Amino acid sequence: MAKITLVDTSCLLSFFLLLLADLSCCKEILVGGKHTAWKISSSPSDSLNKWAESLRFHVGLQNLVWKYDGQKDSVLQVTKEAYINCNTTNPAASYSNGDTKVKLERS
Repeated sequence: MAKITLVDTSCLLSFFLLLLADLSCCKEILVGGKHTAWKISSSPSDSLNKWAESLRFHVGLQNLVWKYDGQKDSVLQVTKEAYINCNTTNPAASYSNGDTKVKLERS
């Protein structure tokens, strides 16, 4: 039977604390990675699709955050089909407060 020493216990506790800190720091993701990213892209390399492809999102653990001018812009939540067809006529949700946070509840 293995004997756990004080050093082993503290290492294990440190590991779990680091894991919790890592999960809490990744709770909110700023869309585009910077405050000025939420705008129409001037070049394909700056596109939000490329930004999203470079990350790994965790359903149930993260919120997507949009920072924008709520007087000029809005965020619409649409289906995949509506996104592909650029159809904004019937969004599931609409936001225009300039600081929108949406929890990732499904892939």
